[in-house]
Amino acid sequence: MTRTVRYLLWFIAVAAAVYGAWWWLTHMERRPVAMPRQTPEAAANPLLAAGLFLEKQGIKTRTVDMMAEGTAQLSSASVLLLPYRSLRQGDKDSAAIRRWVENGGVLITGALRLKDEENDPLLDAFAIRRDTPVKTQDKAGSVQPPGSPRALAIETHYADRVRQLPDAVAPLWQDQSGEYLRAFAVGRGQIVVMGDPDWFTNKWLQQRDHAELLWRLVELNGPPSQVLIVSSLKMPRWYVLFWKKTPLGWVVLPLLLGLLLWRAVRRFGPLLPEPDLSRRSLLEHIDASGRWLWRQEGGAFRLLQAARLVLRQRMLARMPEWARLPQHELAQRIARRFKLSADEVDRALNKPVSQNPHDFASRLRILQFLRKKL
Repeated sequence: MTRTVRYLLWFIAVAAAVYGAWWWLTHMERRPVAMPRQTPEAAANPLLAAGLFLEKQGIKTRTVDMMAEGTAQLSSASVLLLPYRSLRQGDKDSAAIRRWVENGGVLITGALRLKDEENDPLLDAFAIRRDTPVKTQDKAGSVQPPGSPRALAIETHYADRVRQLPDAVAPLWQDQSGEYLRAFAVGRGQIVVMGDPDWFTNKWLQQRDHAELLWRLVELNGPPSQVLIVSSLKMPRWYVLFWKKTPLGWVVLPLLLGLLLWRAVRRFGPLLPEPDLSRRSLLEHIDASGRWLWRQEGGAFRLLQAARLVLRQRMLARMPEWARLPQHELAQRIARRFKLSADEVDRALNKPVSQNPHDFASRLRILQFLRKKL
């Protein structure tokens, strides 16, 4: 390839790149697209938007995580929003809620999807059930609660239907078709039963007229003193309950664990070295026994007397005539025979034991030497 051809190819490549950049900048437009993102608070509380909407209308709200906490706080509220229900809700809680409604409270709840032979302790008096969702052509229904100047639209495309058993109590009011929302009078209060418990969740509150419907429902008996919202029926984790009930325990527990760890470290201390499992020689055992006996009271005397006894027994067997000699003469005879100092032999054979280790060792050496020579 010649230099001219190479330069021509480079020129074509650069021109194509410049033209492509010009075309992209003149024909393409950057458009930002908003992507919905759920906050951690909204993920933990599906009714967060409902509570914020009511507070914006000047209505005081309180949100709890489970029905047990909500039952304990019913006395301070005039409206209870309980869209999600379960058979695990006990008879005690159901009876407390019903007494509260009879005294003027407003309960906004959802029906349970039950078989006919099963019982709902809260709504048994109305014999009401919830059917599985049925896809319909009409995506929106309408309902006009008491006090509302107009009919409000509700999502019904995939909503569950509310069904009452024959000869059941007639509702006080209901939606246009009577299939998605029914309200019943109980004492001085009302129970509003929804077919779809998701109308007031974060996702569906802004759809149709769900927000205004919620506002009208909480004001059925006039401006409420407080709206109590039960966001979920799921039992919180044990550590969440522990933190809510005893927050001080989370401070004390690490301190106790640290104290236990500190005590364990002080108690056990450093690891001991592994013991030497190899067998020791007999001389090491004898040496250790002699050292131990030397440190005992009277140990040196017993060691020296034992060595003298062994020597006299050997002398009696080999040189019996020496064994009958007086002690001083015996020392002289042994010293001349083996060319030793008479004083050292006499000290080894007859003198009292000394506590001087060097003198003691010297006497033992002489006694062992004589034992070997005899």
